[in-house]
Amino acid sequence: MGNGNLSVYKSHKAKCDLLDYYNDILNDWPIPFEEIFIETRCGNTHIIRCGNEDGKPVLFFHGVGNNSLVWRHTIRRLGKLFHLFLVDTINDPGKSEASGDFNAGTDYTPWVDELLENLKIDRASLVGHSKGGWIALNAVIQIPNKIEKIVLLAPAIGITSKIKFGFMVKSLAVGLSPSIKKMKSYVEYLSGPGQKSSARHIEYLSKLITGTRSRLIRPRRFTDHELKNIQKPVLLIFGDHEVCINYHKVIERAKSNIRQLDVHVVPNAGHALPDNNPELVSNLIIAHLEK
Repeated sequence: MGNGNLSVYKSHKAKCDLLDYYNDILNDWPIPFEEIFIETRCGNTHIIRCGNEDGKPVLFFHGVGNNSLVWRHTIRRLGKLFHLFLVDTINDPGKSEASGDFNAGTDYTPWVDELLENLKIDRASLVGHSKGGWIALNAVIQIPNKIEKIVLLAPAIGITSKIKFGFMVKSLAVGLSPSIKKMKSYVEYLSGPGQKSSARHIEYLSKLITGTRSRLIRPRRFTDHELKNIQKPVLLIFGDHEVCINYHKVIERAKSNIRQLDVHVVPNAGHALPDNNPELVSNLIIAHLEK
């Protein structure tokens, strides 16, 4: 595995504290599940496998600085129909570990391809939130024969490369000097009006920031040619209180280039779509994958 595995955790204590929380949530997981690990060239990958084993396979990829716990509110309905593989992205704070020679800018698609091969899945649908949407788009562009459909939840990168300045300032402020108060305000900012998080979840997110580090990716903006060549059905979902990017421009560019595109804007939701309106998001994903 190259130079050995590199942990995103800054200390053994940080890793233990954060994974204790992870396991506590798994102890209350809404549907039966199995944890599996797959050794790849890019690192050791942790996956929560759950749902209908006779259903079509669907791989889920979370956003940056997070892990598969983000899907806990959406999988109950999805799991009745589909075979779900919730992937802890390597180079993010879950149970996966990137290898020492992993390149965050170029290795995600070969990694996805290797996961599918190890899982013995000929073709799967992909659901990606934020950075996970960039991973899904990369895959459908580079290995289209392995992909059935994709769902993009608030993709902050790939279709656009222009992150809002205000979002960058707020993210930098909470990252440089995190506190429970700042994190609570930041989560409310990301989530939109009326959205609430428990005190324990806020504390967990604060520990994620203080206790972990990830190698930066430099996500490229996909060309018009690449987007026009996507031959698979794509579902694009944004919350109407999206703060990371100008989602109207993303939708406009996607409509101009992606042939089989369905777009939905979720009311009273922000960037944290899997948490903000999980029932509606689940229904939209089901409709798209079953169409």
